[in-house]
Amino acid sequence: MLEPFRFGVLGGLFLFLLLYVQSMFELVDLTVLRWIFGPIVFILIIVALDFRSNRSNQNFKILWFSGFTRLIAAIITFLGITFITRDLVWSSLDKGDIVYILFMEGVNQLFIALIILSIITALFTKLNRKTH
Repeated sequence: MLEPFRFGVLGGLFLFLLLYVQSMFELVDLTVLRWIFGPIVFILIIVALDFRSNRSNQNFKILWFSGFTRLIAAIITFLGITFITRDLVWSSLDKGDIVYILFMEGVNQLFIALIILSIITALFTKLNRKTH
């Protein structure tokens, strides 16, 4: 039952690390690339672990839903860590602005990550059908 949080916390830390590195080097133009790169790495790892461990029997629905629950846990962890350590990332912004930015970060990452999750899960299940 707590398995999504085990991977979700690590995924949230990874997403926060990407945001922190981006803000540290002031790479504002790379926000969309961060939204794409972070979920791709995280989703590839969790779907590959499920695929390899054969727990999910390589069914599209089960792989997608397990990836979805871990993805939600990762984004919630990312938003929580970012809100707690908001002075590290956005020191000059007002609290209301930070809440709005975090809302937009969460929605955008979730939207892009769901598309990526669907594509990667479909590729893994198609790969499984070809090998068996």
